Amino acid sequence: MMNKRIKRTFDQIHADTQTKTQTKEYVMQQIQHHSKHGSSTKRALIPAIACLFLLFFGGRWLFFTPTATISMDINPSIELNVNRFNQVIGVQSYNDDGEKLLESLDVLYMDYEQAVDTIMNNEMIASLLEQDEIMSIAVLGSNDTQTETILKQIRSCTNSQHTYCYRGDAEELQDAHASGLSYGKYKAYLDLKEVDPSIQIDDVKNMTMREIREQIIAASHSDSDALSSIPGMNGNGNGKKDGNGYQKGKNS
Repeated sequence: MMNKRIKRTFDQIHADTQTKTQTKEYVMQQIQHHSKHGSSTKRALIPAIACLFLLFFGGRWLFFTPTATISMDINPSIELNVNRFNQVIGVQSYNDDGEKLLESLDVLYMDYEQAVDTIMNNEMIASLLEQDEIMSIAVLGSNDTQTETILKQIRSCTNSQHTYCYRGDAEELQDAHASGLSYGKYKAYLDLKEVDPSIQIDDVKNMTMREIREQIIAASHSDSDALSSIPGMNGNGNGKKDGNGYQKGKNS
């Protein structure tokens, strides 16, 4: 099944006919030019080979360059790397539960919509949501159009009232990974640290998103203030209405 997905995704990045024709014409021109000026055929082939390399391998470089990240945190905590063709080209876990989840999944080279749907319907995730655990889904990337499109699509296909979707800040992704946390868990950690400076990264690594949220509320001593900074919470603990998430200042 994975082999078929790989073939299908690579089929999407083949060079178009015009590009191939232009490349062929360029190669012939280079050979003719060097022949007229007494250059060897071997020397003439150097720029031609370089051009062909860029044509046929450049597409593969584009394919394996991530342009968006989807951080899914409930405990498990995992991230999906998505390329410009909306294919999942990488998956990472950030705790033991995340590792167990990924061992039971095969989402590599899936379209991100199918991958997210597969994860949300996984027995482990479905069971946790039924137990009123909280799923945080952050979408971040350098391409605003792609990021907004992914966020909008994920919001429309995740129906659980305990799932909260928001846009993250791509510039903070490196800080999250340096701390050993997924992006979503890292943002939750920062919010908790604001109201409880004694909290450490190791304290939250294996906490669920609900446990972090409850500690934020307890440490803030004000339900209304705390709820305003928690993803999707509007005072009654239900719904995916505002999608504010943990991101401050760059939410959609």
